[in-house]
Amino acid sequence: MKDSPHPDTREAITALDTLATTSDTNPAPVLMIACDGTLRYANAGAWLILRHWSASVGTRVPEPWASLARTVCATGRTDERTLSVGHVSLQLLFVPNGNRETVCVFGADITSRRRLEKDRLIKAHIYAQAHEAIVVTDAEFRTIDINIAYTRLTGYTEADALGEPPSFIVAAKRDVSLFAEISQALADGASWRGEIWDRTKGGAQIAVRILITAVTAERNSVTHYLAFITDISFRKEAEEQLRRIAHYDGLTGLPNRHLLEDYIHNAIWQSRRTGEGFAIMVVDLNGFKHLNDTHGHRVGDRVLQHVSRQMVETVRTGDTVARYGGDGFVVLARNITAPDTAEIVARKVLAAIRRPTRIDELELSMTADIGVLLYPTNQTEIEPLLRKVDNAMQRIEHDHRGGVHFFSDAIREQSDETFRIQNQLRRAISDAGVCVQYQPQIDSTSGAVVGVEALARWNDPVFGAVPPSQFIPIAENSGLIHELGERVLLEACRQGRDWIDSHGAHIRVGVNVSVRQLQHREFSNTVERILAETGFPAADLELELTETVFIEDAGGVLPTLNDVADMGVRLAIDDFGTRYASLMYIKLFPIHRLKIDRAFVKDLPQDASATQIVTAIIALAKSLDCGIIAEGVETIDQLQFLAHKGCTEIQGYLCSPPIEKEHCAKVLTSGCMHISAT
Repeated sequence: MKDSPHPDTREAITALDTLATTSDTNPAPVLMIACDGTLRYANAGAWLILRHWSASVGTRVPEPWASLARTVCATGRTDERTLSVGHVSLQLLFVPNGNRETVCVFGADITSRRRLEKDRLIKAHIYAQAHEAIVVTDAEFRTIDINIAYTRLTGYTEADALGEPPSFIVAAKRDVSLFAEISQALADGASWRGEIWDRTKGGAQIAVRILITAVTAERNSVTHYLAFITDISFRKEAEEQLRRIAHYDGLTGLPNRHLLEDYIHNAIWQSRRTGEGFAIMVVDLNGFKHLNDTHGHRVGDRVLQHVSRQMVETVRTGDTVARYGGDGFVVLARNITAPDTAEIVARKVLAAIRRPTRIDELELSMTADIGVLLYPTNQTEIEPLLRKVDNAMQRIEHDHRGGVHFFSDAIREQSDETFRIQNQLRRAISDAGVCVQYQPQIDSTSGAVVGVEALARWNDPVFGAVPPSQFIPIAENSGLIHELGERVLLEACRQGRDWIDSHGAHIRVGVNVSVRQLQHREFSNTVERILAETGFPAADLELELTETVFIEDAGGVLPTLNDVADMGVRLAIDDFGTRYASLMYIKLFPIHRLKIDRAFVKDLPQDASATQIVTAIIALAKSLDCGIIAEGVETIDQLQFLAHKGCTEIQGYLCSPPIEKEHCAKVLTSGCMHISAT
């Protein structure tokens, strides 16, 4: 005979039974399960559990829930489990009745809590495993937490960092204005983002980009700071390398023309402020081309390196030696008060250049001419100054007298014709006096026309037919090249679109581009605008660059060339092999085609050196997966040699001279050219 329950126990059992059986209006699940697993009661809030269990009142609940009910009945101890149904999580509390005959089950929806816990775990994992270094500090910038990435970046462990200001704060405090900027930004409730040179625990310097944000509590009071730190040392090194490529000559390590212009700007500003004069000295080596042709580029390069070292060691402190291009150098001599002082400096430079050097058992000694321009003059801008020195140097190169030559009125008079041509050219560009002719480019085996090169031609009423070799340099030196180049590009694209519409002729149109055009910050926008305006396909446009681009300003024009290539425009190197340019640039730049210069083609196939050079260029193009075309082809023998060696395209008078657009349209309509040796 069972003992009767204590009155208090009976009341508790009655209360529990009442709670369990009067919960129909309770949205939370409430169930009652007999000790044998039979479901005795379930309120409306238990619908999801019943559906999941496939149970109803009077049926047995599935395992493991039936076993759990038996255990709770037997032990009299409350138990708890979590039931997950889809995205819903329910916490089920199994409570035994005092009579040990039934178990009351009370459910609570803990989906949000579980999601928060899961999110918290994920965030903790992200924090710990993030590649970006993260630091948490208190309001006084004392470190209270770091992640693993911070230790990897700086070498500081938790034992080193906790309670101390982070290393980047220590670095920032050394720069009073920088720390004031950070403090002010954070005090205003904003974040601070910037770059700092930091140091690791081992003392190594690293460049980091940092985002610091404030964590606020009530009344916007700051409780913590979060700092996200990214190592940008590699990017800084790459930027420095590009800066050196853009501003320094790769062979001699001297400043290039671009950086020289900055130095001259500074010298002009200094002169205006203090009255201190300076001299620009252009140094031209005599006989360097002959030396290069006779002994090869390797010897020529070492001579340039030797000469540059001698000049740097000779000039005064504060003076600058720059490479002007090719075998030309410029000395910017400061604090020059009289021509005599400039001549003393120039004579010392000439003496330094004459010092002999031994290269590959050759004892070599160079001579040079120096053209000098004194400042202040009536010119205050860089380009006019450099044009004056260029004019003086052209005179020096023509006379080859040796020595030091000051820019004079006589030299200025001799440059008047250049200025007259320049003025006429400006009018011709404005009045459409410069026209465009087209020279077909054909497949070397089938004779099919695959492209044309657009060529600027100028027939002036005063000077007559002015050759491109004369007016293009004038346009470059005067800045007219931008307007001239844009006009030629617009006309070529407009004509290319017309051939497509009128004749269905989708052919490549090549347009020559000067390094001066590429250096203009709007060049890529100009190309994009003209393509959009004319409707000419970008894939059919090919811009032809000379190797001067790589020699004068490789780092500076690379972003522009990448922008143009991203449009789908193709790039070719014109006159390939005629100037010194590192093959590294050909690999780095988005080049699609190499053009073999006519200087190598004209002696084919009789000249052994020419055949070797041309064969090597064709092999290089194939290895770089570039197209290849030879220009200046005038004989059948040249054509046959080139085709046999794998040169797929040719251009030259054997096929056609440059022709007017109307004649070119007829050629494109035929689609093929008859090749004749005459």
